[in-house]
Parts: sequence; C-alpha cells; structure tokens
Amino acid sequence: MTMEEYIHSEAERRAKEMAETLAKPMAESLAASKIAQNIVALLAELGSVPEELRECIAAEKREDTLAAWLKLAARADSIEEFQSKM
Repeated sequence: MTMEEYIHSEAERRAKEMAETLAKPMAESLAASKIAQNIVALLAELGSVPEELRECIAAEKREDTLAAWLKLAARADSIEEFQSKM
C-alpha cells in the first residue's frame, strides 16, 4: 500500500466513524426540533405565540418534555393555560 492509498483509506475510515458518531445526536436534534415546531403550530391556532415562549420551546431538547408539552398544547384552551402548566 502506498502512502497515498493509506492516507485515502485512513481519511475514509475517519469520515465513516465521524458520520456514525454524529448521526444519532443529529437525528435526535432534528426530532426535537420537529416536535417543538408542532407545539408552536398548535399554540398558534390559539393566538399569537410570544417570542419568549417560542424560544423556550425551541431550546428544549429532551424529547420526553417536548412530548408532554405537545399533548398539553393539543389540550390547552389558551396560550396562557399552556404556559401555566408547562
């Protein structure tokens, strides 16, 4: 194996390792972001969603918390009710 082949092979191996390492966190982040978007969309049907609340929802990364907030948003009669129970 030439040095060039070795470098190419090593670069491919490292790239594959990095992709595998990053895939799960990226997928989790994407899923959390999608849930947060759905929460805001449900709340928007109740009125204008304050920017501070949008940022709070977007900043949450725990899927269990977001899932609970999604259910709460679906059942809330107002944005204020949602905020008081979150």
